[in-house]
Parts: sequence; structure tokens; C-alpha cells
Amino acid sequence: MDGSSNLCNNPFVALFENVEQAEVFAIGAGASGSGLTTQQNTECHPVKEITNTENQLKQSYMIERIFLITLDTDKTPVEERPRQCVFLDNLVTLLDGQDWIDLYTLDQAVFERLTLRDPWSHVINTKAKGQYLQPEVEGQIGEMRALHYLYNCFVRLSSDKMALPDAKEKVLEIIINYSKLCLKTPEVLDVENTEKQVLDLLIGLGQDCNDNPDCLLKYFNMVAVEIGDANSDDVLTMRATFLNVLALVKQQMNNFLQLDDPRSLVYMNVIVFFSKIDYLAKVLMDFSWPVDGVNGKVWQDTLIGSTLTISCVPPHPRRGPFPFFTNPSQKTKRDHDSTEQRLWLSINTLNEKVYEIFLNMLKLSPEVKHKVLQWLADCLHANEGRGKMVSHFDPDLVHQLNAGDGFFINLSSVLLRLCKPFCAGRSTNILKVQVEYTMAQQFFTSAHQCTIYNLHMKDLHKETMLVRRSAENEVCASPITFNLVTEIFFLTEKCLSIGLNAANENFLQLNQQLHRIEQVYNDVINSPADGARRSSEMRLVKEEMDKGMAVFLSYKAALTEPELVEMSLDFHAASAILLSQLATSDTCRPSDSNTMSLTQLNEVRLPLTQDIPKPLSFIPEFVLNNMIDSIIFCHRFKESAIEALGEHLDHLMTVFLIFMSSSRYLNNPHLRAKLAEALEAVMPLKAKSLNSPLVSSYNMHRVFSKHRLSVHISQCVLNVFVAIEMTGQSVEFEQKFNYRRPMYRILEYIWQFELHRNALKRLSTEAEDTIESSDPPLFLKFINLLINDAIFVLDEALQHMTQIKDKQNEKDSGIWNDLTDEQRRENENNLKQLGMIVRFFNITSHDTVNTLEMLTREIKTIFTHDVMVDRIAAMLNFFLLHLVGSKRKELAVKNKDEYEFKPHELVSTICQLYVNLGQNDNFCLAVTRDGRSYSDSLFPLAEKILQRIHRPPNKIAEFTLLERKIKAVAKEQKIEEKITNEAPEEFLDTIMGTLMKDPVILPSSRQVVDRSTIARHLLSDQNDPYDRSPLTMDMLIPHTELREKIQQWLTENKAC
Repeated sequence: MDGSSNLCNNPFVALFENVEQAEVFAIGAGASGSGLTTQQNTECHPVKEITNTENQLKQSYMIERIFLITLDTDKTPVEERPRQCVFLDNLVTLLDGQDWIDLYTLDQAVFERLTLRDPWSHVINTKAKGQYLQPEVEGQIGEMRALHYLYNCFVRLSSDKMALPDAKEKVLEIIINYSKLCLKTPEVLDVENTEKQVLDLLIGLGQDCNDNPDCLLKYFNMVAVEIGDANSDDVLTMRATFLNVLALVKQQMNNFLQLDDPRSLVYMNVIVFFSKIDYLAKVLMDFSWPVDGVNGKVWQDTLIGSTLTISCVPPHPRRGPFPFFTNPSQKTKRDHDSTEQRLWLSINTLNEKVYEIFLNMLKLSPEVKHKVLQWLADCLHANEGRGKMVSHFDPDLVHQLNAGDGFFINLSSVLLRLCKPFCAGRSTNILKVQVEYTMAQQFFTSAHQCTIYNLHMKDLHKETMLVRRSAENEVCASPITFNLVTEIFFLTEKCLSIGLNAANENFLQLNQQLHRIEQVYNDVINSPADGARRSSEMRLVKEEMDKGMAVFLSYKAALTEPELVEMSLDFHAASAILLSQLATSDTCRPSDSNTMSLTQLNEVRLPLTQDIPKPLSFIPEFVLNNMIDSIIFCHRFKESAIEALGEHLDHLMTVFLIFMSSSRYLNNPHLRAKLAEALEAVMPLKAKSLNSPLVSSYNMHRVFSKHRLSVHISQCVLNVFVAIEMTGQSVEFEQKFNYRRPMYRILEYIWQFELHRNALKRLSTEAEDTIESSDPPLFLKFINLLINDAIFVLDEALQHMTQIKDKQNEKDSGIWNDLTDEQRRENENNLKQLGMIVRFFNITSHDTVNTLEMLTREIKTIFTHDVMVDRIAAMLNFFLLHLVGSKRKELAVKNKDEYEFKPHELVSTICQLYVNLGQNDNFCLAVTRDGRSYSDSLFPLAEKILQRIHRPPNKIAEFTLLERKIKAVAKEQKIEEKITNEAPEEFLDTIMGTLMKDPVILPSSRQVVDRSTIARHLLSDQNDPYDRSPLTMDMLIPHTELREKIQQWLTENKAC
């Protein structure tokens, strides 16, 4: 086939009057189309004088090796020549028989080679000596795809060791310019499916160039450079070609979004390639920008978003699909572990690829970096709904409007990888974070200004900060240019807040749903329904259980991927360093540049200063909340990761203690309460005593016993315990107990250490010394609230147990058999709901009573002080009577363990509390003074129970001795009562009706009460109980005259 016939099939010929004119143009089109301006191409006439020097032959052989084309049909045994080439017969004719190709004719030769419809039909043997070409190169001789051919020429040029240096540059120029021509004006060369050719090349990623893996990158770097230099029509065409390539990639990615599909990695590599070249990275970012970025869900439908969507987490938790854990109830734990580890490998591989994409683009140029940061910021802003309360009430709506959990788990993993440089080891790079970033947006009026100062995130100033801002805390007079560390830090924190932590919350809800399904399954098994109906119901419930287990295991695999967990904890440990330094460093003050910066790590000390550090008003609450949620999650599902933190665990402990120590440093009482839960999470669960083997919990044990600030743990816990009650904010009653439950565990654990026992004793001594101060001492407030809680939860528990007993009796008597199915189901549900409530109160009552017993082993006098003694004695009497008296039969329910009801343990603990405090005569007197519950028969009844449950004989003996002492005190008390019963009305406390010992006058209402009575009241309420005016202990007016009258009256009556 000659050149004329090739041109006849070229649609470009239609632009000319005849084929001859097109043929003449074709000879020169290579030069003009490729942009060459060499003098020898200004005429299209054949060369008249043919010379064949040695240098020309070397050029010709080089061109033959690179382009696999020839004008020489002789079969010469020259080693420098390839064994086969494409013979350009049309060019030979035009050059009047010239049989070599030089740099003057190369442009024309390449043009003809590219316009051949069937290059293989023009292949000839040159009979070169030896096997110069590798087999894969021989397969490229007749390559019909223009871009593949040109790229292979580029590869061969790069690896040709015999190439002439003075000719190499010219050859490279022709290759690159013709490559550009293919992309700009493909119709000139009749190139079809240009984007498909580009994609095929990128899928190969230069594997043909074994000596230089970056060959393809260098090639496209040269080819695509013009995209960023001009906006001419042909450049726009080239840009459109690359956009079409990305469209093909996105189409394929949508087909291969399965985590274990290796084809997804193939197309991921194409995106990685785009991210390495500045001009292509811009195209990639433009292509990945959604048209309507307000809807959060559309971000995961972009090309970059699709790389983050590949996950084992199902697109919709309720509808699936669930491809990785099929029929989970039929598989063993080993099967699930094997699947999980396989998924971890795939997750890590994919996230490393996506991380490479982002990292490449952040390093390319300021413009590309801006596009990447803006993409991340806008994506997070559009998905704000994931972190709002609506997500807890309408998960379907959240799913419709926001990107999914799988997307955000992956994005979190990628951002955490970007944070590694300032989270590693002992690095202080975290101190480079500029906290003013959160407030800066409100001082800029345009998006352009934000870009100039590297401020991409939106509405951070609207977030709730750790401490409330005052007018003097506002910034900033002079703009600050923010560094990359700052932007990546806050982007990551925001992503964790609305992304990873939201996914963790969904995972916990799945776990709860799974437990509920399991309960339903057990109910169906035990239901009285006939066999066929029961089997049908069991099958349906089992299907639901399998679906729930599949979702649960999929989430667990994604959220517990080892690299993700490790990076998350390392990041939070680094954040802990930042927060602790901002909260306590004197060097963190505005400098001349109006930026608050830290330059070195300073030693953190407690107690904190009275001044609230300004930087804390720039830290959003979600920074601390992210840290807490991550620790709690690992505590539940990956506790070994907390231990693996090693010395970094110290940073977390430091932050916990700083923000638990004072509400001035953290205004949100709920967040402070969560800190106690986080503190419990870093406590070794299996450590019941100091003699327990702690090999796997060494670091967790160490931070409680050897941390530099560990002596403050007990005081910080008590601070939070009291603050829950004293916030002045609305805290649901049940939520208050949930907040305090972790604190009971912490106190129980640290009581093992002498260091902490001594710290609690010091607090108790300080409380006794300042018991009448205007602000009640911390320990006094703590034990007052502890007793309040014990009274309430024990009372609620016993009342609910009585209700359960009544309902069980109804059911057993057959009354329920006469009810309709619907009524029976309603009764069963009510009983189940009642059981859940009573279980909560039983657990909490054990916690409170056990804590009281533990503390009173070594701390006694504060409990037997006049302010507290009557309350604790009355409480113990009341509950002991219910547990050992005649009413105990009302508590004899079936399945006590199901309700966590342990009456024998309660009796034993309460009796031990009596013994702990019984050495104090004031306590014994208070026990007998309680006329509501105490009687001479109370202790003998309790002793019988102790014997029945086989308490140690020495413990029973201690209780028996106390019983005798109290009986003796009771006799004396009866004599006292006879006297006090005849006391004048003015001698009686107006609140309690008892004889006053130390009467005081309330300054506002002028009422007279006993000092101990009003002191107890003020522990919980700092107001006059009569007129609600503010009242503190130092405002009380001693009624000296009345006290003397009472003492005189007592003396006179006792003498009688």
C-alpha cells in the first residue's frame, strides 16, 4: 500500500482539492503540525545530490533503531541496525531513491509512518547480524496505535546506548511534538480513540521500560506541559483528551469498586500517575470537583471520591450488599479472623495508593496544593450533617445527603497518613499548629483572601470551643499566613469528628441492635407457640441476625484495621502534647506577628494557674472529643493498641488530668465527664490487685502509678464527679449515673496504690479542716453526693424489684393466659423493659455502696462528722432492714442474675460499712437515733444472713461486737429521748424537728436551725431553704444565747 492510498483513506484529505495537493502537504505537515521550524523543511522537493557519509549512516541506523523505520531495502549484516523495520516506500519515491534517513528527513519519515493504515504490511527484513531487538520490541514494529508507537520510540531512545548525543535532542523533539499533535489535532494523523490510547499507555505504566520505571512519567511530563501554558484551541483539545481519559477511568472504577477486585488497583495507578505531573494534577482536580458540592454525597461520586469509596463497609448498612461475611453464623471465629486479615491487607494497600495521590499533589505546586486543600475542606463542609444530632434520629436521611462511613473511614486513614511527619516519635512539629486558624475566616471578606493566607476550611469559628471566647480573645489585627501543618491538622480533626467517630457510633449501634436481635431469637426459642410457627419465626430472626452479623463484622474489619488504629492513637498522642502545652505554657502568648506559637516543650504542672490560657478559646471541642472517642473505642475493641502506645500514653494521661482538674479549662461538663470514661479506658481491665500479672498491661498500669502527675488522679476524678451535679446545666438524672460509673471503677483501681490512698486521705483531712468554709470542700461535696446517689439508686432498685416480683406472680398464677396475644406481648415487653431499668439501678447501687465501703476502711472521721453521720446511719439502717427484714420476701424474684440483683453481697457490704465506722461513738449513736428503721432486732437478722451466706467467722464476730456496742448506746439514747421529747419548741430544729446542739440564724429568712442541718443542705443547694436567697456557711449567725439556754436545760433535766 503506498502513501497515496493511505491519504485517500484519511478524512483530512477532504480539506484539499485533490489527493496530489494533500500529498504535497503531507510531506511538510510533519514539520508544521509538530511545530518544527527547521530550515530544511521549508521545501518539499527531493534532495538532488545524494551523499552517504559515515555520520549519516550512524544517524540513519540510530533512527532505524528508535523508530523501526527504514528507506534501505538492502539486507546488510550491520549490528547497529534492527532486524526488521517498516519500509517507507512513499518517502523513498519522494526522495528520489535516497536509502538513508537523516535528521532533515526524519520529520517526513515519522509523519508517513504514523499515517500508514497497516504498518505490518510494510515490514521488511534487514538481516541485521545478531538478535539486536528483544522479542517485545519486535512486537512493536508494526504498532498501529500512534501514541503507543511514539511512546515506544521514547523508551527506545532513553535506553539506546549507541545514540548520537548531537542527534538525540532532535529525535526527542520530534517524538514529543508528534505526541502533542496526536493530542491536539488527532485528525491530522487520523488518530482514533486518543483517550483510549492514553489510558492503555497509563495502565501499562511504562512496564516496557525496564531500565527506567519513570520513563512514562518523563514522557507525559514533556507532552502535557502546554496544558498549563496556554488556552488555545489545540491546547484545550489536549486538555479535553485527558479529561476524557479520566472519564474512562471513573467509568471503570465504578465497575470495580469491590475491595478485593485487583482491577481497582490498575485504575488507581492511573490516578497516581496524574497526581505526579503538575498539569495533569490540575486536570484531575478539576475533573473531581462536583457540580453541586452542597450535597455531601456527591463528593464520593467524584473520581477522587470513588477511590475513597472502595471499602468493606456496605454502602447502606441496612440494605447491603454484604459480600465479605456471608452466612456468618455458620462460620467459625477462625474463619472470620482470616477474612478480616485479608481485608486489612486490601484496605491498607488501597489507602496507601490514595495517600500517594494526595501527597504527590500537595508537593507539586502551590496551585495544585490549593486545589487539593480546598477539595478536602469543601468535602468536609458539605458532609457536616454526619456529625449532627439528626444522624442519631434519621440515619436514612443522613445516608441520602452525605457520603458513607466507608468513604470517611478511608479519608480518615489517608489524612492520618499525611499527619505522620508531625506525630512520629518525639517530634515537636505538632507545636507548629497555629490555633488562630479556627477563628481567622470571620476576618476575611473574600474567598481569594482565604486562599492567599492558606485558609481553606469553612465555619470553624462557629464551633464550640473548649472555653468561651471573650472580646479580648478575638483575632486578629494583622493577617497570618497559615502553614500546611496547621491545615492538615484541623482537616484531620474535622474528618475524624464527622467521619471516623460517626462511623464508630454507627458501629456501636449495630452492636446494640445485634444484641437485641439475639434477645428476640432467645424469646422465640422460649415462646409457647406451636412448632411450625416457632420454626418460621426462628428462620426469619436468624436471617436478620446473619445480616446484622455481616454488617457488624464488615464495620469491625474497617474500623480495627491495625494501621488505622495505630495512626489514630499516635495522632491523638501528638494532639495531647499540643493541648497540654497550650493549656499550661507561659510562652504561648501573642507575639509581634500576632500569632500564638510554641517553640519548645515545657513541663506541665498541677494545680493549674488561675489565668485561663487564651489559646484554649481557639480549640474546638471536637479536638478533645475525638481523642476521647478514639480511646474508648480502642478500649472496647482493640485494647492492645492502647498498651502499644508505650510512653506516648503519658501525654494522654496529662491531657486527661489537665481538663478534669478544672471547669475553667473546659466549660462543657458533659465532655469533662467523658474524660473520666477515657481515663477508665486506659486502666488495665484485668488488674484487680498489685500482685496480678501485668505483662500485657505494663504501660497502662504504669501511667496510674508512676506518671509524673499521677498523684492528682484522685482529686481530678472527684472534681468531675462533683461537677456533674454542680454545673447549673440540665443533666438527665439517669445520665448522671452513667457519667459516674467509670469513676467508681477508677477509684476502685487506684485504691490499690498507697500513693492514691494517701491522696484521698489528704483530701478528707482538708475537708474536715475547712468543713464550714463558704465553699464546701471537695471531699465533703463528693461523699455527700455519693450518699445521695446510694440512697436514690438503692431505693429505686428495691422498688423495681418488688414490681418485677408482682408481675412474675401474675404470670405464674395463670392470669396472663386469659389475655389476648397482643396483651400478653405487651406485658412481656413491659416486664422486659422493667428488667432493663432495674438492672441499671442494681449495678449502680453496687457501685456506690462498694465505693462507700472501700473509702471507709481508712477514711472514717469525715463520715462520722455531725454534718454527715445521721444521713449515712439512716441510709444503712433503711436498706439493711429491707434486705433482712420481713419485706425481703418481696424481693425474691426469679432469675436474680438476669437483673444483676445480688442481695447477699449487698447485705455483706452494708454490714462491713457498719463495722468500718462502728469504732466511732457518734456513728453508733446516730444508728440508734434513727427511729424509722432501727430496732433491736435489726442486727440479729443481719447476722443470720451473714451466717447463711458463709461470711468469714472473723467478719461475723466483728459485726456481733458492734451489735453489742450499739445496743448499749441505744439504752443511753432512750434516756436522752425521754428528755428531748419534752424540750421546748424553740429548742427544736425547724427543719428536722430534733433538739439543736449549735443553733444558727439564717441571715435572710431569720429562721433558726441547727448548724449541722443547714451544713448538709448547703452541700447540695447554696440557697436559704426558706426564701431561696443565696447562702453560704460563713453567712450563718451563731445564736449564742439560745445555745446556752439549750445546754442549761439539758444539764438541769439530766440532773433530775
